[in-house]
Amino acid sequence: MEVVVELYAAARERAGTGELPLSLPMNADATAVDSDVDWQLAVRRPTVADLRSALVQRWPDMAALIASSRIAVNCEFVDDGRPLADGDRAALILPVSGG
Repeated sequence: MEVVVELYAAARERAGTGELPLSLPMNADATAVDSDVDWQLAVRRPTVADLRSALVQRWPDMAALIASSRIAVNCEFVDDGRPLADGDRAALILPVSGG
């Protein structure tokens, strides 16, 4: 499954790009339906948490920045448990301070 990650500010500078196409795997979980024979296969779409993990794997030096950022999917802030869909656009929104 393909998503596009938009990077801004310090994340963009450190990553060297403002937009990153990213491939995330679908996850399959097999669970026993019957104790003897029957198994059920459930395919789980990747979530925003999986996206965060993939970004940290790619840029380990940005782990703290990624962890403290909000993620918007298709222009809406979402929780880490939200499933992603093929073609989603995810924006990494860094914390902002002012004075």
